Amino acid sequence: MRNGGNIIIAETTVYEQDIPWDTGFGVSVFVFGLVLSGLLFGMLSMTSEWENKTTKLLKLSPYPAGITATGKIIANIIKCFVSGLVFLIIFFLISKALPVHTLPFSLSLLLVYGIFVCVGMCIGIYIKSTLTAFLISIATALALWVGGGGFGPLSYFGDIANALGSINPATYAIEVVRWCYFNGNVNLAAGFTFLSLAFIAAFSLIIFIYTRWVRSEEVR
Repeated sequence: MRNGGNIIIAETTVYEQDIPWDTGFGVSVFVFGLVLSGLLFGMLSMTSEWENKTTKLLKLSPYPAGITATGKIIANIIKCFVSGLVFLIIFFLISKALPVHTLPFSLSLLLVYGIFVCVGMCIGIYIKSTLTAFLISIATALALWVGGGGFGPLSYFGDIANALGSINPATYAIEVVRWCYFNGNVNLAAGFTFLSLAFIAAFSLIIFIYTRWVRSEEVR
């Protein structure tokens, strides 16, 4: 506001063209699916070890714990890609929308799946129950998705929501995936940098926790 009392409004165009609401929301829901499938498959890969009573067998593996954990991560990411492909096919049949940047799109999926698979595995080591894993994955994915701007820009929700969104991987996933579909004025460098660092942190965490867990099984 200037001294004369005039209000200055600056309009910034985010996307090159108007996006149909249903298509834009469908892309946003797809990110919810990324988070949910990563968490769920990650947790189930560990709770199944408890429920099948195979945790003791992990110590008999001739490979280091880190290699075994990495194998689980890769297997879970493949499952996530299969489930994501099903969603994308249905979404295309409904909206006729395809990502216009396929390479960044694939990379963003890999990073998001990797982050939440690792987080899900960390949680699954401790909760042990498949039903609990299912409920936690839904609640967590929904909270992260809403907190990441799943229903709209975080600027509508105040400073606290924006501060929490700045450390939420789902926030950057939504921005990057929407850009892959619609182009637009998005800070891709910040998005991919955050997702890459989050993946490195999550991967390091699961390797540490899994290795420690396997060693604890060995001494029982």
